[in-house]
Amino acid sequence: MKVYLLNPTTDPIVLHSQDGDILSKRESFASDAVWRRCDGHIFSDCGNSYGMRTVPEGEFISWTQQLNSPGGTKAQVRFRLYQAAPNDLVSNEGEATVLAEEIHSCRYDILAMRTAPFDDVAALATGAITLKKDPHQWQDPETSAVEALERFVKSDRVIDTLKLVQERARVAELEAGSGNAAKSEDWNRSVHLRRYESALRILGSPMLYTPGNGEVWFHLEGQFRDKTNPWRSTVLRWLINQPYNGGKVIHPLMESVLADPGDEALIVALQGLPKAYTKQQSGSMLKAAIANVGYPAQARRAARDIFESSFANPFIALKLSSGFSSPEGRDPFGGFTSTESLQPFASFTVTNISPQRVRLPCKDLRQLLIVRIALSDGREYSSPAPGPSSSPADEVVLEPGQSIQAGEVRWWELVTLPRPFPEDHFSLSVAFATPGLWELPARDDSSFWLNRKVIEQSAPTSPP
Repeated sequence: MKVYLLNPTTDPIVLHSQDGDILSKRESFASDAVWRRCDGHIFSDCGNSYGMRTVPEGEFISWTQQLNSPGGTKAQVRFRLYQAAPNDLVSNEGEATVLAEEIHSCRYDILAMRTAPFDDVAALATGAITLKKDPHQWQDPETSAVEALERFVKSDRVIDTLKLVQERARVAELEAGSGNAAKSEDWNRSVHLRRYESALRILGSPMLYTPGNGEVWFHLEGQFRDKTNPWRSTVLRWLINQPYNGGKVIHPLMESVLADPGDEALIVALQGLPKAYTKQQSGSMLKAAIANVGYPAQARRAARDIFESSFANPFIALKLSSGFSSPEGRDPFGGFTSTESLQPFASFTVTNISPQRVRLPCKDLRQLLIVRIALSDGREYSSPAPGPSSSPADEVVLEPGQSIQAGEVRWWELVTLPRPFPEDHFSLSVAFATPGLWELPARDDSSFWLNRKVIEQSAPTSPP
Protein backbone atom coordinates (compact mmCIF):
# COMPACT_ATOMS: atom_id res chain seq x y z
CA MET A 1 0.00 0.00 0.00
CA LYS A 2 0.99 3.63 -0.39
CA VAL A 3 2.07 5.49 2.74
CA TYR A 4 2.17 9.28 2.74
CA LEU A 5 4.08 11.71 4.96
CA LEU A 6 2.61 15.20 4.74
CA ASN A 7 4.31 18.30 6.06
CA PRO A 8 1.61 20.92 6.69
CA THR A 9 3.98 23.09 8.76
CA THR A 10 6.02 26.10 7.70
CA ASP A 11 9.32 24.36 8.45
CA PRO A 12 11.03 21.49 6.65
CA ILE A 13 11.07 18.04 8.27
CA VAL A 14 14.58 16.56 8.22
CA LEU A 15 14.76 12.79 8.69
CA HIS A 16 17.56 10.29 9.05
CA SER A 17 17.59 7.80 6.20
CA GLN A 18 19.31 4.59 5.18
CA ASP A 19 19.57 4.13 1.43
CA GLY A 20 16.59 6.49 1.17
CA ASP A 21 14.54 4.52 3.74
CA ILE A 22 13.26 6.73 6.57
CA LEU A 23 12.65 3.74 8.88
CA SER A 24 8.90 3.51 8.55
CA LYS A 25 7.81 0.32 10.30
CA ARG A 26 4.51 -1.45 10.93
CA GLU A 27 3.39 -1.74 14.53
CA SER A 28 0.72 -4.09 15.86
CA PHE A 29 -1.42 -3.66 18.96
CA ALA A 30 -0.28 -6.87 20.64
CA SER A 31 -2.01 -9.12 23.12
CA ASP A 32 -0.26 -7.41 26.04
CA ALA A 33 -1.94 -4.12 25.05
CA VAL A 34 1.34 -2.61 23.82
CA TRP A 35 2.10 -1.36 20.33
CA ARG A 36 4.91 -3.60 19.08
CA ARG A 37 6.89 -3.35 15.88
CA CYS A 38 6.38 -6.18 13.40
CA ASP A 39 8.67 -5.03 10.57
CA GLY A 40 12.32 -5.95 10.98
CA HIS A 41 15.35 -3.89 10.04
CA ILE A 42 18.88 -4.63 8.88
CA PHE A 43 21.40 -1.84 9.28
CA SER A 44 23.83 -1.24 6.45
CA ASP A 45 27.52 -1.95 6.92
CA CYS A 46 28.45 0.95 4.63
CA GLY A 47 28.62 4.48 5.96
CA ASN A 48 27.61 5.86 2.57
CA SER A 49 24.16 4.35 3.09
CA TYR A 50 23.31 6.85 5.79
CA GLY A 51 22.15 10.39 5.16
CA MET A 52 19.31 12.81 5.59
CA ARG A 53 16.03 13.20 3.72
CA THR A 54 14.02 16.41 3.78
CA VAL A 55 10.29 16.97 3.37
CA PRO A 56 9.91 20.67 2.47
CA GLU A 57 7.22 22.77 4.11
CA GLY A 58 3.79 22.27 2.56
CA GLU A 59 4.88 19.17 0.60
CA PHE A 60 4.72 15.40 1.02
CA ILE A 61 6.60 12.22 0.17
CA SER A 62 5.19 8.72 -0.38
CA TRP A 63 6.43 5.18 -0.60
CA THR A 64 5.06 1.66 -0.97
CA GLN A 65 5.05 -0.56 2.12
CA GLN A 66 3.70 -3.99 3.01
CA LEU A 67 0.45 -3.94 5.00
CA ASN A 68 -0.51 -7.61 5.37
CA SER A 69 1.81 -10.42 6.38
CA PRO A 70 1.50 -13.69 4.42
CA GLY A 71 -0.65 -15.49 6.98
CA GLY A 72 -1.07 -14.68 10.64
CA THR A 73 -4.07 -13.17 12.38
CA LYS A 74 -6.03 -9.93 12.10
CA ALA A 75 -4.81 -7.11 14.33
CA GLN A 76 -4.84 -3.35 14.66
CA VAL A 77 -1.80 -1.89 12.88
CA ARG A 78 -0.23 1.47 12.24
CA PHE A 79 2.99 2.82 10.74
CA ARG A 80 5.62 4.59 12.81
CA LEU A 81 8.78 6.48 11.88
CA TYR A 82 11.65 5.17 14.01
CA GLN A 83 13.21 8.59 14.31
CA ALA A 84 14.27 10.75 17.23
CA ALA A 85 11.55 12.94 18.70
CA PRO A 86 9.73 14.97 17.51
CA ASN A 87 9.92 13.07 14.22
CA ASP A 88 8.81 9.71 15.68
CA LEU A 89 5.51 10.18 13.88
CA VAL A 90 2.69 7.60 13.74
CA SER A 91 0.00 7.07 11.16
CA ASN A 92 -3.71 6.47 11.50
CA GLU A 93 -4.70 2.92 12.50
CA GLY A 94 -6.16 0.12 10.41
CA GLU A 95 -6.55 -3.64 10.31
CA ALA A 96 -4.13 -6.13 8.77
CA THR A 97 -2.78 -9.66 9.21
CA VAL A 98 0.33 -10.00 11.37
CA LEU A 99 2.47 -13.04 12.23
CA ALA A 100 3.26 -13.64 15.89
CA GLU A 101 6.81 -14.60 14.92
CA GLU A 102 7.31 -11.14 13.40
CA ILE A 103 6.35 -9.45 16.65
CA HIS A 104 8.67 -11.73 18.65
CA SER A 105 11.72 -11.29 16.41
CA CYS A 106 11.27 -7.51 16.22
CA ARG A 107 10.98 -7.28 20.00
CA TYR A 108 14.55 -8.57 20.33
CA ASP A 109 16.28 -7.41 17.16
CA ILE A 110 19.15 -4.93 16.89
CA LEU A 111 16.87 -1.93 16.32
CA ALA A 112 14.85 -2.85 19.41
CA MET A 113 17.96 -3.01 21.62
CA ARG A 114 18.33 0.76 21.33
CA THR A 115 15.22 1.40 23.41
CA ALA A 116 14.13 -1.96 24.85
CA PRO A 117 13.55 -2.30 28.63
CA PHE A 118 16.10 -4.04 30.84
CA ASP A 119 14.27 -7.38 30.97
CA ASP A 120 14.21 -7.69 27.18
CA VAL A 121 17.84 -6.66 26.79
CA ALA A 122 19.03 -8.99 29.57
CA ALA A 123 17.02 -11.91 28.20
CA LEU A 124 18.74 -11.70 24.81
CA ALA A 125 22.19 -10.89 26.24
CA THR A 126 22.19 -13.94 28.52
CA GLY A 127 20.66 -16.38 26.06
CA ALA A 128 17.34 -16.70 27.90
CA ILE A 129 15.82 -15.66 24.55
CA THR A 130 17.32 -16.86 21.28
CA LEU A 131 16.49 -15.67 17.79
CA LYS A 132 16.37 -17.60 14.58
CA LYS A 133 19.41 -16.67 12.50
CA ASP A 134 18.72 -14.30 9.65
CA PRO A 135 21.07 -15.05 6.74
CA HIS A 136 20.83 -11.41 5.64
CA GLN A 137 21.79 -10.01 9.07
CA TRP A 138 25.50 -9.19 9.31
CA GLN A 139 25.34 -7.92 12.89
CA ASP A 140 24.99 -10.12 15.95
CA PRO A 141 21.79 -9.31 17.91
CA GLU A 142 23.14 -10.86 21.12
CA THR A 143 26.25 -8.68 21.01
CA SER A 144 24.02 -5.65 20.47
CA ALA A 145 22.05 -6.67 23.54
CA VAL A 146 25.23 -6.91 25.62
CA GLU A 147 26.28 -3.45 24.46
CA ALA A 148 22.81 -2.13 25.27
CA LEU A 149 23.25 -3.12 28.92
CA GLU A 150 25.35 0.02 29.25
CA ARG A 151 22.08 1.95 29.44
CA PHE A 152 21.34 0.23 32.74
CA VAL A 153 24.52 0.74 34.78
CA LYS A 154 22.35 2.16 37.59
CA SER A 155 20.30 -1.03 37.81
CA ASP A 156 21.02 -3.28 40.78
CA ARG A 157 20.73 -6.28 38.42
CA VAL A 158 23.23 -5.23 35.78
CA ILE A 159 26.38 -6.60 37.44
CA ASP A 160 24.96 -10.10 37.81
CA THR A 161 23.72 -9.94 34.23
CA LEU A 162 27.14 -8.94 32.91
CA LYS A 163 28.80 -11.70 34.94
CA LEU A 164 26.43 -14.20 33.34
CA VAL A 165 27.22 -12.81 29.88
CA GLN A 166 30.95 -13.33 30.47
CA GLU A 167 30.52 -16.82 31.85
CA ARG A 168 28.33 -17.83 28.94
CA ALA A 169 30.87 -16.47 26.42
CA ARG A 170 33.75 -18.18 28.25
CA VAL A 171 32.06 -21.58 28.25
CA ALA A 172 31.08 -21.25 24.58
CA GLU A 173 34.66 -20.37 23.64
CA LEU A 174 36.06 -23.33 25.54
CA GLU A 175 33.57 -25.66 23.87
CA ALA A 176 34.48 -24.30 20.45
CA GLY A 177 38.18 -24.64 21.19
CA SER A 178 37.90 -28.20 22.47
CA GLY A 179 36.08 -29.41 19.39
CA ASN A 180 32.74 -29.90 21.14
CA ALA A 181 31.13 -27.26 18.95
CA ALA A 182 30.05 -27.96 15.41
CA LYS A 183 32.70 -27.03 12.88
CA SER A 184 30.25 -24.75 11.11
CA GLU A 185 30.07 -22.65 14.27
CA ASP A 186 33.81 -22.02 14.58
CA TRP A 187 33.32 -18.46 13.32
CA ASN A 188 31.33 -17.79 16.48
CA ARG A 189 34.52 -17.79 18.53
CA SER A 190 35.19 -14.14 17.64
CA VAL A 191 31.57 -13.38 18.51
CA HIS A 192 32.08 -14.83 21.98
CA LEU A 193 35.10 -12.61 22.53
CA ARG A 194 33.21 -9.50 21.40
CA ARG A 195 30.45 -10.26 23.89
CA TYR A 196 32.97 -10.86 26.65
CA GLU A 197 34.85 -7.63 25.91
CA SER A 198 31.62 -5.62 25.70
CA ALA A 199 30.62 -6.86 29.14
CA LEU A 200 34.12 -6.12 30.43
CA ARG A 201 33.94 -2.55 29.18
CA ILE A 202 30.60 -1.94 30.91
CA LEU A 203 31.81 -3.53 34.15
CA GLY A 204 34.62 -0.98 34.04
CA SER A 205 32.21 1.92 34.27
CA PRO A 206 33.19 4.27 37.13
CA MET A 207 29.72 3.66 38.55
CA LEU A 208 30.46 -0.07 38.90
CA TYR A 209 34.21 -0.53 39.22
CA THR A 210 36.39 0.34 42.21
CA PRO A 211 40.07 -0.66 41.81
CA GLY A 212 41.17 -3.12 44.47
CA ASN A 213 37.78 -3.37 46.11
CA GLY A 214 34.13 -4.13 45.49
CA GLU A 215 32.14 -6.78 43.70
CA VAL A 216 33.35 -5.99 40.18
CA TRP A 217 37.03 -5.92 41.18
CA PHE A 218 36.85 -9.31 42.86
CA HIS A 219 34.95 -10.73 39.90
CA LEU A 220 37.57 -9.50 37.41
CA GLU A 221 40.42 -10.66 39.62
CA GLY A 222 38.79 -14.08 39.63
CA GLN A 223 38.44 -13.97 35.86
CA PHE A 224 42.16 -13.29 35.58
CA ARG A 225 43.24 -15.94 38.10
CA ASP A 226 41.06 -18.61 36.46
CA LYS A 227 43.57 -20.47 34.28
CA THR A 228 40.71 -21.98 32.25
CA ASN A 229 39.62 -18.52 31.10
CA PRO A 230 40.82 -18.16 27.48
CA TRP A 231 40.82 -14.38 27.87
CA ARG A 232 43.00 -13.89 30.95
CA SER A 233 45.30 -11.68 28.86
CA THR A 234 42.34 -9.56 27.83
CA VAL A 235 41.30 -9.04 31.45
CA LEU A 236 44.84 -8.16 32.54
CA ARG A 237 45.30 -5.70 29.67
CA TRP A 238 42.01 -4.05 30.55
CA LEU A 239 42.94 -3.76 34.25
CA ILE A 240 46.33 -2.27 33.39
CA ASN A 241 44.84 0.29 31.02
CA GLN A 242 42.29 1.68 33.45
CA PRO A 243 43.32 5.30 34.08
CA TYR A 244 42.13 5.11 37.68
CA ASN A 245 43.52 1.70 38.65
CA GLY A 246 45.90 3.14 41.23
CA GLY A 247 48.79 1.07 39.87
CA LYS A 248 49.66 -0.86 43.00
CA VAL A 249 46.38 -2.79 43.14
CA ILE A 250 47.36 -4.78 40.05
CA HIS A 251 50.98 -5.38 41.04
CA PRO A 252 50.24 -8.81 42.58
CA LEU A 253 48.48 -9.89 39.38
CA MET A 254 51.29 -8.72 37.13
CA GLU A 255 54.03 -10.16 39.31
CA SER A 256 52.33 -13.55 39.38
CA VAL A 257 52.52 -13.54 35.58
CA LEU A 258 56.13 -12.34 35.44
CA ALA A 259 57.13 -15.17 37.77
CA ASP A 260 55.83 -17.79 35.32
CA PRO A 261 57.71 -17.86 31.98
CA GLY A 262 54.96 -20.04 30.51
CA ASP A 263 52.06 -17.74 31.38
CA GLU A 264 50.12 -16.79 28.25
CA ALA A 265 49.70 -13.25 29.63
CA LEU A 266 53.46 -12.67 29.98
CA ILE A 267 53.83 -10.21 27.11
CA VAL A 268 50.74 -8.29 28.23
CA ALA A 269 52.28 -7.96 31.71
CA LEU A 270 55.56 -6.74 30.22
CA GLN A 271 53.73 -4.20 28.07
CA GLY A 272 51.96 -2.90 31.17
CA LEU A 273 55.07 -2.32 33.28
CA PRO A 274 55.56 1.35 32.24
CA LYS A 275 51.92 2.07 33.14
CA ALA A 276 51.72 0.24 36.45
CA TYR A 277 55.14 1.07 37.90
CA THR A 278 57.42 4.07 38.21
CA LYS A 279 59.89 4.64 35.39
CA GLN A 280 62.78 3.46 37.52
CA GLN A 281 60.92 0.34 38.64
CA SER A 282 59.69 -0.56 35.16
CA GLY A 283 63.17 0.01 33.71
CA SER A 284 64.74 -2.41 36.20
CA MET A 285 62.02 -5.00 35.62
CA LEU A 286 62.30 -4.77 31.84
CA LYS A 287 66.09 -5.16 32.01
CA ALA A 288 65.62 -8.24 34.15
CA ALA A 289 63.13 -9.64 31.63
CA ILE A 290 65.55 -9.03 28.74
CA ALA A 291 68.25 -10.96 30.60
CA ASN A 292 65.93 -13.77 31.76
CA VAL A 293 67.00 -16.77 29.67
CA GLY A 294 64.01 -18.69 31.03
CA TYR A 295 61.61 -16.41 29.17
CA PRO A 296 60.51 -17.30 25.63
CA ALA A 297 62.39 -15.45 22.90
CA GLN A 298 59.26 -13.49 21.94
CA ALA A 299 58.84 -12.23 25.50
CA ARG A 300 62.48 -11.15 25.78
CA ARG A 301 62.24 -9.36 22.46
CA ALA A 302 59.01 -7.66 23.57
CA ALA A 303 60.72 -6.54 26.79
CA ARG A 304 63.58 -5.07 24.77
CA ASP A 305 61.23 -3.21 22.43
CA ILE A 306 59.20 -1.83 25.34
CA PHE A 307 62.39 -0.79 27.14
CA GLU A 308 63.73 1.00 24.08
CA SER A 309 60.39 2.74 23.51
CA SER A 310 59.97 3.77 27.14
CA PHE A 311 63.54 5.06 27.48
CA ALA A 312 63.81 6.49 23.99
CA ASN A 313 67.09 7.91 22.78
CA PRO A 314 66.98 11.63 23.73
CA PHE A 315 69.67 12.67 21.26
CA ILE A 316 68.90 11.10 17.88
CA ALA A 317 65.74 10.46 15.82
CA LEU A 318 65.74 7.97 12.95
CA LYS A 319 63.40 7.98 9.96
CA LEU A 320 63.44 5.35 7.22
CA SER A 321 62.03 5.66 3.72
CA SER A 322 61.09 2.46 1.89
CA GLY A 323 62.07 2.39 -1.76
CA PHE A 324 61.90 0.39 -4.98
CA SER A 325 63.44 -2.91 -5.97
CA SER A 326 67.20 -3.10 -6.26
CA PRO A 327 68.24 -2.96 -9.95
CA GLU A 328 70.81 -5.74 -9.60
CA GLY A 329 68.11 -8.35 -9.06
CA ARG A 330 69.95 -10.03 -6.22
CA ASP A 331 68.34 -12.87 -4.33
CA PRO A 332 70.38 -13.55 -1.19
CA PHE A 333 67.60 -15.75 0.24
CA GLY A 334 67.76 -19.06 -1.53
CA GLY A 335 64.48 -20.10 0.06
CA PHE A 336 62.44 -17.62 -2.00
CA THR A 337 60.85 -19.03 -5.13
CA SER A 338 60.45 -15.59 -6.67
CA THR A 339 63.35 -14.20 -8.71
CA GLU A 340 62.41 -10.60 -8.07
CA SER A 341 65.00 -8.55 -6.27
CA LEU A 342 64.79 -7.63 -2.64
CA GLN A 343 63.67 -4.13 -1.83
CA PRO A 344 66.11 -1.87 0.00
CA PHE A 345 65.24 1.19 2.02
CA ALA A 346 65.60 4.17 -0.30
CA SER A 347 67.19 6.30 2.41
CA PHE A 348 67.30 7.09 6.09
CA THR A 349 67.52 10.36 7.98
CA VAL A 350 69.26 10.98 11.29
CA THR A 351 68.29 14.10 13.24
CA ASN A 352 69.82 15.63 16.36
CA ILE A 353 66.75 16.25 18.55
CA SER A 354 68.76 17.41 21.57
CA PRO A 355 69.73 21.00 22.48
CA GLN A 356 73.44 20.17 22.29
CA ARG A 357 76.01 19.24 19.69
CA VAL A 358 76.19 15.48 19.04
CA ARG A 359 79.14 13.47 17.78
CA LEU A 360 78.47 10.20 15.96
CA PRO A 361 81.50 7.88 15.85
CA CYS A 362 81.34 6.91 12.18
CA LYS A 363 81.68 8.66 8.83
CA ASP A 364 79.44 6.13 7.08
CA LEU A 365 76.25 6.28 9.12
CA ARG A 366 75.08 2.97 7.64
CA GLN A 367 77.60 1.28 9.91
CA LEU A 368 75.59 2.46 12.94
CA LEU A 369 72.37 0.81 11.76
CA ILE A 370 71.07 -2.24 13.61
CA VAL A 371 68.84 -4.51 11.50
CA ARG A 372 66.49 -6.90 13.29
CA ILE A 373 64.51 -9.63 11.53
CA ALA A 374 61.90 -11.52 13.55
CA LEU A 375 60.17 -14.71 12.44
CA SER A 376 56.69 -15.84 13.41
CA ASP A 377 58.08 -18.55 15.70
CA GLY A 378 59.94 -16.03 17.87
CA ARG A 379 63.41 -16.40 16.36
CA GLU A 380 65.26 -13.17 15.68
CA TYR A 381 68.34 -12.33 13.65
CA SER A 382 70.11 -9.08 14.45
CA SER A 383 73.19 -7.27 13.21
CA PRO A 384 75.84 -6.64 15.89
CA ALA A 385 75.68 -3.38 17.81
CA PRO A 386 78.45 -1.01 16.65
CA GLY A 387 81.08 0.10 19.15
CA PRO A 388 82.51 3.58 19.78
CA SER A 389 85.17 4.99 17.48
CA SER A 390 88.63 5.80 18.81
CA SER A 391 89.45 8.37 16.15
CA PRO A 392 87.87 11.87 16.04
CA ALA A 393 88.53 11.85 12.30
CA ASP A 394 85.84 9.19 11.92
CA GLU A 395 83.17 11.32 13.62
CA VAL A 396 80.12 13.05 12.19
CA VAL A 397 79.06 16.16 14.11
CA LEU A 398 75.42 17.24 14.24
CA GLU A 399 74.36 20.62 15.57
CA PRO A 400 71.03 20.89 17.46
CA GLY A 401 68.18 20.31 15.01
CA GLN A 402 70.52 19.31 12.17
CA SER A 403 69.66 16.30 9.97
CA ILE A 404 71.71 14.11 7.68
CA GLN A 405 70.18 11.92 5.01
CA ALA A 406 71.99 8.83 3.83
CA GLY A 407 71.21 6.88 0.70
CA GLU A 408 70.06 3.36 -0.05
CA VAL A 409 70.19 0.77 2.73
CA ARG A 410 70.64 -2.84 1.63
CA TRP A 411 69.59 -4.17 4.98
CA TRP A 412 70.23 -7.82 4.05
CA GLU A 413 73.96 -6.99 3.85
CA LEU A 414 73.98 -5.87 7.50
CA VAL A 415 72.71 -9.07 9.11
CA THR A 416 73.78 -12.71 8.83
CA LEU A 417 70.85 -14.92 7.85
CA PRO A 418 70.44 -18.66 7.27
CA ARG A 419 70.16 -20.00 3.74
CA PRO A 420 67.73 -21.00 2.47
CA PHE A 421 65.72 -18.55 4.50
CA PRO A 422 62.87 -20.35 6.35
CA GLU A 423 59.99 -17.92 5.73
CA ASP A 424 58.61 -15.66 3.01
CA HIS A 425 57.08 -13.21 5.50
CA PHE A 426 58.78 -11.67 8.49
CA SER A 427 58.99 -8.40 10.43
CA LEU A 428 61.83 -6.03 9.77
CA SER A 429 62.93 -3.25 12.11
CA VAL A 430 65.90 -0.90 12.02
CA ALA A 431 67.52 1.05 14.83
CA PHE A 432 70.44 3.49 14.96
CA ALA A 433 73.16 2.98 17.55
CA THR A 434 74.75 5.90 19.39
CA PRO A 435 77.75 4.28 21.15
CA GLY A 436 79.30 6.42 23.83
CA LEU A 437 76.29 8.72 23.80
CA TRP A 438 73.22 6.72 24.90
CA GLU A 439 72.94 3.02 25.65
CA LEU A 440 69.72 2.54 23.70
CA PRO A 441 69.55 2.97 19.93
CA ALA A 442 67.21 5.40 18.20
CA ARG A 443 64.25 3.62 16.62
CA ASP A 444 62.12 4.43 13.63
CA ASP A 445 58.54 4.99 14.86
CA SER A 446 57.09 2.64 12.23
CA SER A 447 57.26 -1.09 11.84
CA PHE A 448 57.84 -2.91 8.57
CA TRP A 449 57.00 -6.32 7.14
CA LEU A 450 58.80 -7.98 4.31
CA ASN A 451 56.09 -9.68 2.29
CA ARG A 452 57.77 -11.82 -0.39
CA LYS A 453 60.56 -9.25 -0.76
CA VAL A 454 58.30 -6.17 -0.80
CA ILE A 455 58.64 -3.86 2.19
CA GLU A 456 55.24 -3.03 3.64
CA GLN A 457 54.90 -0.34 6.29
CA SER A 458 52.41 -0.79 9.09
CA ALA A 459 50.83 1.91 11.21
CA PRO A 460 53.24 3.99 13.32
CA THR A 461 53.99 2.46 16.68
CA SER A 462 54.19 4.32 19.97
CA PRO A 463 55.41 3.45 23.47
CA PRO A 464 52.97 1.18 25.37
